[in-house]
Amino acid sequence: MMRKIVCLGVFVLFAGCGGNVAQTTQEKELQRARTSWSAKNLRSYKFTVRKVCFCPEEYTRPVTITVQNGVATDAPEYLKAYDTVEKLLDTLETALESKAEQVDMDLTGDGWPSSFYIDSSKILADDEYSVMVTDLTPL
Repeated sequence: MMRKIVCLGVFVLFAGCGGNVAQTTQEKELQRARTSWSAKNLRSYKFTVRKVCFCPEEYTRPVTITVQNGVATDAPEYLKAYDTVEKLLDTLETALESKAEQVDMDLTGDGWPSSFYIDSSKILADDEYSVMVTDLTPL
């Protein structure tokens, strides 16, 4: 009887942990990216960002953003959440912490995300979106 209780306890423990393995891997990958980006100490740069979503067409066009001393100088209001590499990484961290149902990310060796896809809920329509980052250039 005691053996059955112990086996059941072990099963419940591992069953509860199964869904977090991929997320833990992504969290580690994201932490490595943050460390790489911080090590570059790049405070002034420009990059092109494009958000792909079920949004008005003018919100999905590629936009070049300039960052001076860690602050975006020319980002449109609708891209304020993505106007620095730190904010892009923060977006991914928030998605992982909030247990979004799907988070796919491609991170460069320099620590910035070249693209990511977030779907917070599979049962909600049109909440998913992608962000693509290209042409990151130091100033």
